[in-house]
Formats: sequence, structure tokens, C-alpha cells
Amino acid sequence: MRLSALLCSLLIASGALAALADVYRWVDASGSVHYSDVPIDGAVLIRGTSKNIPQPRNDNSYASQNSAEARRDRSAATDGAISDRLAQENASRAVQNDIEKKRVEQCKDAMKRYDQSINSRRLYREGANKERVYLNDAEIDQARVKARMDRDVACGSPKR
Repeated sequence: MRLSALLCSLLIASGALAALADVYRWVDASGSVHYSDVPIDGAVLIRGTSKNIPQPRNDNSYASQNSAEARRDRSAATDGAISDRLAQENASRAVQNDIEKKRVEQCKDAMKRYDQSINSRRLYREGANKERVYLNDAEIDQARVKARMDRDVACGSPKR
């Protein structure tokens, strides 16, 4: 029992000591950020256990400034590409919405024309001088079939 209590306390103590370890941060040539407990050239101590540990110096501050500018430029280019892609996706969604609204409108119009052709006893078409030319029974049947086909095209074929 004592042994397990001792092991638990040692485990807890080692975890606490690990949490107090020095942590260094650096950015490589490709702009990736790295963290380590081992210092390298250009690394910055971001969390340390002791104040008297010297931080590694970056003697090439001009190169570090250029790499920071390069990272900002890459970030701006990436942000621009993301903005362009989002704008294109939004425009695509807007077009799809407009198309769907137009289809609904065309379907309503086709349904209205079909219902009128079924409900009407007499159908007509406009003549050359905009006079009414009434259809005979065979022409009425053809007009109703055409109206039904137009409705099916505009609204989709009905499910059976």
C-alpha cells in the first residue's frame, strides 16, 4: 500500500516538474511554427523555469524581419484566395436560388394554363388581327395534351 502511494506521489511530482520545463518557439523557413524544450538558433524562450537562463540570440534580425514580412504576404495571399472562393460560392448559391425561383414561377404558369384548358368549355387562339379563332374538338384535345406536357416539363413529371 505504501509503495503504491509513493509511486503515485512520484508520478504527480514528475508531472509537475515537466510542466515547469523550458519551452522554446521558432519559425522555420517555410513559415511553420515549432515548439521544443531544446533551444536552437533563433528560438525564443516562451516559458522558462529560471530567469538566469540566457535566451538564444537572433543575430540576423533583418532575415527575421523579412521572414515575418514573407509570412504576412503569404497570409494575405491565402486570405485573398479564401475570400475569392467564398465570394464565388456565395454567387453560385445566389444563381441556384434564382434558377429555383424561376422554375417555381414557370411551373405555376404552366399549371395555370393546364387548369384553364381543362376547365374551359371553349378554347381559342389569336388570329392575325388579334381576333379570337375558336378551336374545334380535335384541336381542343391537342391543346390540352400540349398544356399537360408543358406542365410536366416545367414542374417535373408526376409520380405514379
